Amino acid sequence: MKKNLIIYCVCAMLLAFYTSAYSAEGPYVSGNIGFAMLSDSDSTVPGITLESEFDTGLALGVALGYGFGKTRIEGEIAYQKNDFDKIGALGVSLDASGDVTALAFLLNGYYDFTNESRFTPYVSAGLGFARGIRSRIIQYVVVAKATL
Repeated sequence: MKKNLIIYCVCAMLLAFYTSAYSAEGPYVSGNIGFAMLSDSDSTVPGITLESEFDTGLALGVALGYGFGKTRIEGEIAYQKNDFDKIGALGVSLDASGDVTALAFLLNGYYDFTNESRFTPYVSAGLGFARGIRSRIIQYVVVAKATL
């Protein structure tokens, strides 16, 4: 919980001081940081449904681009990491440790609707690919022992 609060605060501070210099002609560099909310997932093997739950994670990205006035094109590299929270099957849910990471490479295009305000609306489209890796899954099992 404390880690999530720190991520939210850092994102809010960065947004408060963020200004856009896009719409200008020439090369530019941009970066982003945020929180990643990975959806819980279900996997099915014959007769058994495996359920995975994830914690809120971190998303980072950097892009190099070139502005042509109202249009821009850029290449972007993005990274995301989420920790496992729980893994369950057959009605039993266990705490889990491990993570899911994704690395994406994108080519994006933008059209900026320039105006006189500091807010510049835009339309964007992109194409790319990503590789996701699930690693180090450790399940914690609590065993109760009773003796008479």
